Formats: sequence, structure tokens, C-alpha cells
Amino acid sequence: MKTTKKDFEVFKKESLYWIDYFGLKDWRVGFSHKDLDGAEAQCLAHVGDRNCTLSLDVEVEDRSKIKQWAFHEVCELLLFKASDLITATYSNWERSNIIHDVIIRLENSVFKQKGRRKK
Repeated sequence: MKTTKKDFEVFKKESLYWIDYFGLKDWRVGFSHKDLDGAEAQCLAHVGDRNCTLSLDVEVEDRSKIKQWAFHEVCELLLFKASDLITATYSNWERSNIIHDVIIRLENSVFKQKGRRKK
């Protein structure tokens, strides 16, 4: 199903909440709403200039997960430096598994507890 401008605004607002929550103020974060070729959302970051783009796909299977995807992508940003260091030792597949293991734990704890807040 297509994501709407309202969905994109929810994604941005939720992302900004978690950026503030985790204190990621040292990053310049932009947002995009575009075709991500199969991914629901994406975090592209560059350590050198501390720029990041969080993106929401224009078509997803389940729009009810937009807030969770925003949380997930902000966690990708939170762990970006660690991910970069892990890449020096492990393959991209292993790095992804290590990082996503942490993110899933955060989703099952922090997001479930704090994500219930009213807006």
C-alpha cells in the first residue's frame, strides 16, 4: 500500500522524538520519502560530516509499523559508529546480524515501553 504525506509526517515526528530521546543532537538529520527498492525505511549516515538521511518507502506492506520503523532507523543511527567499527572485523552480513540483534532488543524493551506514549 502507498504511504501518504501524513504517514511521512508521522515517520518524521517519531524519528525526531527518538533522536531527542537518545541525544543524537550531534547529527544533521534530513528526511526523504522515496522508493527504497523493497526496504520499508532506511538510514544513510556519513560519520565524517555527521549527516544522515532517514527515509520512508513510498510503498509498504503494513503502514501500522511506521512508528516502529522510525525507531528502528534512529537505532541504526545510534549504533552507526559501532557498526562502522564492526565492519572492519566482520562481513557485512555478520555486522548486520550483530547490529539488528541489539536493535530488536531495543524494540522489545525501550520501544514497547516508551512507544506507547500519547501524541
